[in-house]
Amino acid sequence: MRDSKQLLQYFLFEESQIYVTQHKCNKIFIHNKYVSIKLLFFINFYCMKKYSEAELELLNIQIGCMLRLSRLQKGLSQFVLAEQLNSNPTAIGRIERFEHSSPWDKIYAISQILEIEFCELFILKDKKELLSIVKETLKLETKLTEEKERYYKSLENLIAKKFNKPKS
Repeated sequence: MRDSKQLLQYFLFEESQIYVTQHKCNKIFIHNKYVSIKLLFFINFYCMKKYSEAELELLNIQIGCMLRLSRLQKGLSQFVLAEQLNSNPTAIGRIERFEHSSPWDKIYAISQILEIEFCELFILKDKKELLSIVKETLKLETKLTEEKERYYKSLENLIAKKFNKPKS
């Protein structure tokens, strides 16, 4: 039985004739147009960071915030985005507000339409970066009501609280 490093080398050099490089934030770049699904699964499985429960909560918040920011930057309403996905605006809103865990295929479809690097969504940003995303999103809101202002303020407080919470 090969260990994971040997197996990765086998896939990279013997099977697929590709190579990978690793970015400082542990993002892996694959340099080949034709990569097998088996290889992608292997790389993702063995190279993913294990997140604590608190970090997973922050990751859900981050995904929603990044999707909303990208949607607003492209000038799309939830309705228009939902139409492109054959979905409904309520579902888009729930994902952006991280009201429940969303299936990865729905997040993937949204990221494709919004032209967001899917894997980038799952690399947890630090507190400062995430709060910056919230502030930038707030600036892009065209229909800013008092309720939305309160939402963004509570979101900032929630992020600060989650980052200050001891890791479980």
